[in-house]
Amino acid sequence: MTILDEMTLYWSKQVSNDIAHETIELLDSKKDLFFDDKNCLNSNWEGFCVEVQEEVSMIDRNAFLGEIEALFRRYYDLLAKEEQFTLWIQTQIGQSWLSKTENRQSDTFTYEVAPLEYLDCRELLMTELTQVALDYKSESITRYITYVIRGQEVEVDDFEDDEEEYED
Repeated sequence: MTILDEMTLYWSKQVSNDIAHETIELLDSKKDLFFDDKNCLNSNWEGFCVEVQEEVSMIDRNAFLGEIEALFRRYYDLLAKEEQFTLWIQTQIGQSWLSKTENRQSDTFTYEVAPLEYLDCRELLMTELTQVALDYKSESITRYITYVIRGQEVEVDDFEDDEEEYED
């Protein structure tokens, strides 16, 4: 891998990480899809984490993924062309395009000649978000997985403590 390839990969990961964290921030601020009186999850983000970590479907997954993809698209469209390009170049289609010698060694390159397409980047972004969700931990997720999914007993007081924390 060349130095240029390493730099491109680094910036691509930065861009995908930024989009994932913007998406997480918005999902974390909403409770509409996963929150009800019987549920100790604090946000849509925590619900997504449970779905990813436990491979369960709590709601209409396709609808929820559609919402996530709409957020991805919005953030992608706000990126500068250079950032879109560094993200796209890491996709299979981007790598195939770059592997053509005339594209790799062009002295007259402009971003407009690269066939940038958001749909090519969607999987890369979803992979980044899913990886963060796999690693994310919180007390409410642990309790939800233990009590609801695995059916183990959890003290009712554990749920009440959470409510007191968020009343401030």
